[in-house]
Amino acid sequence: MLLHARSDGSRSEGFSHPKTDRGKGTDNQKSRLGEGLLPTRGVVAMIEERAFAHLDENPAYEVINYDDCRKHAEIGDDCYDDDYERYWDGTEFETEPVTEADAEELSALQRIRAELSPGEEQQAALFSHKAVNNGTTWYEKSSVRVCITFGHRTYERDYAI
Repeated sequence: MLLHARSDGSRSEGFSHPKTDRGKGTDNQKSRLGEGLLPTRGVVAMIEERAFAHLDENPAYEVINYDDCRKHAEIGDDCYDDDYERYWDGTEFETEPVTEADAEELSALQRIRAELSPGEEQQAALFSHKAVNNGTTWYEKSSVRVCITFGHRTYERDYAI
């Protein structure tokens, strides 16, 4: 007898699991699902990986981090690290749709849009990512954000420009 995990965390007994007969997922995932031991996040991650597989050749966007800001900060060369760290503590990160684009950004957007599958719920748009402290933008870079909808869930990924 097999135990099957439900989304609410409870388990039910049974002899088969209909999802294991569909041929989706790795053998390991099918085995864990059949035993009721595949966490939902594993299934969601598998769906997301499959959804974005056709865009794998595009470089992933890397979030703005401390080192990016340190390299681009205009707070003076004589600033000590502890001064910089205090300044860093007040930094906020903003992400918003882009209203203007240069040639490189437009080219990246068009390239990725050309790779999207027609007829599916897929969108691509340019986004701006900023590190801001006391109203001053320290560092800014853009990405192409792709949104793919399956059922009632939308998955997002950002790609580097």
